[in-house]
Amino acid sequence: MCIRDRYDIVQVVPFEDYTVYVYFEDGKIVCYDAKPLLDKKVFEPLRDKDFFLNSCTILNGTLAWDVTGTRDTSKCLDIDPDTLYELENVKDKIMFELRSVKSQREYLGILANQTVGDMVKLYYVPSGETGRAFITKKVVEEWGMSVEKLDSVAVYNTAKQKPYRNYEGTLGSRIITNSDFKNGAGAIFYPEVMDKIAEDLGEPFYIIPASVDEAFVFAQGAFKNDGVKALAFAVRRANEEVIPSELRLSDKVYEYDKDTKKIIEAAGLSSRTKECER
Repeated sequence: MCIRDRYDIVQVVPFEDYTVYVYFEDGKIVCYDAKPLLDKKVFEPLRDKDFFLNSCTILNGTLAWDVTGTRDTSKCLDIDPDTLYELENVKDKIMFELRSVKSQREYLGILANQTVGDMVKLYYVPSGETGRAFITKKVVEEWGMSVEKLDSVAVYNTAKQKPYRNYEGTLGSRIITNSDFKNGAGAIFYPEVMDKIAEDLGEPFYIIPASVDEAFVFAQGAFKNDGVKALAFAVRRANEEVIPSELRLSDKVYEYDKDTKKIIEAAGLSSRTKECER
């Protein structure tokens, strides 16, 4: 039995560098490099990058380009699915990043995600230096995988590929980020990072997701009475006046409960304390 009969392709995601991420129903993900096709006469239409990106689809049960725009399976340019399936599995490269719920609201019905207070985890496979092939809910359902399992895999891979960094900031703060110093706020969800911070500080602490790139940690002992409310006000003010809109992550102040190992909205700031998965 050929691979075509056993494993359906459920999603294809093309990129400007002429690579295409191909998602199979059994959970395998491969990266197909289409650049060698550009020298072949039959694939000449792919040289038009707009055509390559916008006509990429699934036809005849495999990666294809819809030449006529009518989904005519007899006139499309398609790739042997066995060739695709034999490529290296890049599933162990699934990663995650944090974004604000507000900035991603229109995509949350499509993309696999996990909300964390007013933040959201999104899952992707890297493509090149900056590209991302985001994983959809449909793909996760086809895999028969729970979002919790996807999250576990993504957090492990991200922590391995982009280890967390912890250095001193202003006003006695600690700054949490990753080895790239970019999209590093998610490091607060790496395994054991919050426990290590708690051990180092020796007291409870507040977490401020300052931007998508970093989070600040402040010992709670530094804030008396209404100090945490002033901290929350400073966060909102910074988001309005300092942090570029594309980097804004959260308007909230959080704290870590080391007994339950959960990040929760800081007490005293809301009538309802929301638990957030760690």
